[in-house]
Amino acid sequence: MQLPGPVYETLPMLYVLVGIAVAITHPEPMPFGSGILLASGGLIILVRRRRHRARQRRRLRRQWAANTPGA
Repeated sequence: MQLPGPVYETLPMLYVLVGIAVAITHPEPMPFGSGILLASGGLIILVRRRRHRARQRRRLRRQWAANTPGA
């Protein structure tokens, strides 16, 4: 199952926001810890996507430069 682009792109930020909201509004250990874990997971997803896309852009640029006549 593949999610629509806007939903796929929005989910990690939603995880971060909901996690922070849970951690702030529920000071008990379990909800607080769950909120922190959810926010951390969202941040990890955001960072990993950003790094992957940057690597992919660099790779595509190198391939394009190698296939360009006169390069």
